[in-house]
Amino acid sequence: MYLLKSVDIWSCAKIAGVLYAFLGLLLIPMVLIAIMMSAGSPQPYSTGGAVALVLLAVFAPIVYGLLGFLLGALSAWLYNIAAKYVGGIRLELRNENSIVRVAPGIDSV
Repeated sequence: MYLLKSVDIWSCAKIAGVLYAFLGLLLIPMVLIAIMMSAGSPQPYSTGGAVALVLLAVFAPIVYGLLGFLLGALSAWLYNIAAKYVGGIRLELRNENSIVRVAPGIDSV
């Protein structure tokens, strides 16, 4: 068993920021579909409302990425503090490239 005692705050923040930015990209098609569906409805969005939704679609990945970066850094920092007092996360790691020889009649795990 290995014990994860601390994590690098900078690397966690970067990964979280990128992942959340990609999640923000998923919002773009949904917002654009909502605008197009509204155009055919009896009460479509006003021009200002449609422009606001397009701006939301454009800036969502940026905002999500920034928030993901900040929350990733905060989470890593809080993990490091908590791990100092209560211990870290126990990990069991296995090398898949190693050859394990099992004696006949014994099942491998």
